[in-house]
Amino acid sequence: MVRHTLAVLGPKVLASRMVRDYTTELYAPAAQSFTAAVADDYAAARDLAAYRRRVEAAWPSVMIAGLDESGDPGAQQLHLTAQVGLGGMAADEVTVEAVLGRVDDAGDIVEPTVSPMSPTGGPDALGRVAFTTTVTPHRSGVLGYTARVLPRQLLLADDAELGLVRYPAPAGG
Repeated sequence: MVRHTLAVLGPKVLASRMVRDYTTELYAPAAQSFTAAVADDYAAARDLAAYRRRVEAAWPSVMIAGLDESGDPGAQQLHLTAQVGLGGMAADEVTVEAVLGRVDDAGDIVEPTVSPMSPTGGPDALGRVAFTTTVTPHRSGVLGYTARVLPRQLLLADDAELGLVRYPAPAGG
């Protein structure tokens, strides 16, 4: 049993693989971000700091006001539209994503797939922007979907770096 475990799991926990993964997924991108941030007398770093201040001020007003599904019943694809209040931010300053996956007994989406949503125009009279996508479910069974909004800026290592995410308010809440 020990030999089998080492044969199956050994390649997944090798130190060389860990070093390679850290280098390619963390250290190299961090070095690239540093180089970009300090270029032109730190102009990009100042832009990032200004962006962070704008996001922190606007984020309490960011909301997903509605998430609609359209298409023919039983269709292979799902067309989703999210109405997003951006709190004064521009559509290109956020990432809006559709999250689709199997629903477990507790009603949670598990093993989700994430699809980017694109803005379809400017703000409406309420200042909301429509973001749409078409997704193809890769599983059968009980599926659920939602949308989420994250801040986006080129010098952020990841859209989740600031720890901000907005989901639609629960029904009735």
